[in-house]
Amino acid sequence: MHEKVQEYLAMKNAEKNKNREEFLLNEEICEKEYSPDNKESFEYSNREWSDKEHKYKYYKKIPIKITDEEYEMILKAQTDDDKASNPIATALKIISVIIFIGGFILGIVLGTQEVEQGIYYTYTKTEFSFAIALIYWAVSFISGMLMLGFSEIINLLNSIKNK
Repeated sequence: MHEKVQEYLAMKNAEKNKNREEFLLNEEICEKEYSPDNKESFEYSNREWSDKEHKYKYYKKIPIKITDEEYEMILKAQTDDDKASNPIATALKIISVIIFIGGFILGIVLGTQEVEQGIYYTYTKTEFSFAIALIYWAVSFISGMLMLGFSEIINLLNSIKNK
């Protein structure tokens, strides 16, 4: 294998391992190594209260060593958790779709008008008023987007709560 290719693959592998370690630390899949002198430092920046000693103990997080298969299982479990939806968010999403569809249909129905015409005799003619329909479409679009936005906010808050 060419030397440049080996360097590139080594660099990508190091990046992958660094990303994996950061992920494990963020997900609290790690062990704690306590400071030998129990002093706060840049290296030992985390702390927890010790009920036995009645003081804070400083530690650093060390990601545990896992295999590629275990890492893939953790990622799959995380995406499964993210897919778990809040029923209120789902209801708001359904309501937003109903608002979109209902507003579109209402715009078409109420945008259609009967107009009387004629000088010597009157007759009615059905016309479509794009201006009236556009008002209904705009209001339903804005209302539906607000509902959709609220449902997305609830989903995001739910995923934050589940972490």
